[in-house]
Amino acid sequence: MKIRSAVAGLSVLILVCFACQVKQKETSTTTADTLATDTVVTAADIANLVENDSVANDCVRGEPEPVLKKAVYPNEIFQRQPDGTAIESTDLEHNDRLLIYHKGCEYYWLTFRFETSRFQADTTDVPYWMDKAVGFMRDIRKGLDAPIDTDNGTDAIARLLKEKKTAELTEEIVFEEGSIRSAATLDRVQKIDDRRYAIEISFFTGPL
Repeated sequence: MKIRSAVAGLSVLILVCFACQVKQKETSTTTADTLATDTVVTAADIANLVENDSVANDCVRGEPEPVLKKAVYPNEIFQRQPDGTAIESTDLEHNDRLLIYHKGCEYYWLTFRFETSRFQADTTDVPYWMDKAVGFMRDIRKGLDAPIDTDNGTDAIARLLKEKKTAELTEEIVFEEGSIRSAATLDRVQKIDDRRYAIEISFFTGPL
């Protein structure tokens, strides 16, 4: 009962913030350095908050567990969050860094964020960054032990690039059909600073 009241209160607060955003929209501008721009709060965002609340209490997915092998990545850090999600992180070679976001409830969802200074290109060049994401995923495959077939998903992305030569951000790439479907998306390309970029790629399966 307390959880429902808290969620209801949070929903009202979010809607008030949304109204403020709309009112200020004409007088404010933003500069987007990524292809994935921020969006206003919607009913779907509120639903996600409710889902995240249920994650910690009654989630089909179950408690998040580490997917990086300690033997390969001894500096791996795994932190569960109060909302039932988790963040996993480790340093990679070439001064790169990896963060993995564990989320979802009805779906099992992993988002891989690679931060690197080895590659540079316009953030709107989706095929270029998708190709780099494929390379990163193949680099870490020996140290990855996830209950979702990221190898199959990575290969599906590589095939898409080879066949189409083009791609769109957040385009859903299905690599397993059926009642429980698996897919991948390139979610975000971000310019962190003058030399460093971030690529976020997700793999998800469900409904469970």
